Amino acid sequence: MINRHFKGYTVMEILIAASLLAMIITSLIGIFRSSSDTFNAGNWRLSTQKNAQSFLRILRENIEKANYAMSVYPGAVISSHPTPIFVNEKWYNTSAPCSVNKTALFASISTTYRAPNTALGISEESGRWSAVVLSCNDDSLELRRTGDRSSIIMPTEFIFPAGKFVEAGKEVNFFARLQDVDTFSITENQSNDEKTLIFDIKLVRRVGGKKTNTVLTEKMQAKLLSREISIKKMTN
Repeated sequence: MINRHFKGYTVMEILIAASLLAMIITSLIGIFRSSSDTFNAGNWRLSTQKNAQSFLRILRENIEKANYAMSVYPGAVISSHPTPIFVNEKWYNTSAPCSVNKTALFASISTTYRAPNTALGISEESGRWSAVVLSCNDDSLELRRTGDRSSIIMPTEFIFPAGKFVEAGKEVNFFARLQDVDTFSITENQSNDEKTLIFDIKLVRRVGGKKTNTVLTEKMQAKLLSREISIKKMTN
């Protein structure tokens, strides 16, 4: 049955209805975007925290192995070749951005050289040297260990323990990367009992290359093998 009294909607009523509908759709889109961004930020925080803690664990394990090149001779005579830990002055005891491509830390890990002892039937055993290098590269921290001097840039002050030591070779090589690093610092701390390096890292989530308000911080402390291991500042 046709309702002959219905006169339809006025233009004004249609405009008001359209405006209300547009407002509702806009609100729904805003809620969806907000929820999606919150979800993505939460995922980023969880995965980044896991990656950062894994990265710092590997870094700590290697820093705590850093040592001087030791040589042992018959008669229990021991000598050492100092191989300091070099820390870039840009991050030494201060927080700075990780946007530049620079080496932040350089350390050496060496096995002991053992001289031959014919009386005990002991043959000569060369010491094996490798380097641990932490560097910044476009908002990322990169950690590598290598037994090949030609593959890295070493501090100008570094002196290789030549003669009784050889490069460890590729079997010690590894590489790890931590992305979304905003700033970090390397702080030297010394007490009567121990010397430590403290690493503070600030990470920030980026969307489309731009920083967001989602931030994560991580800290790690590495205890050096000996208080005698020196820390030297470098500029390169």
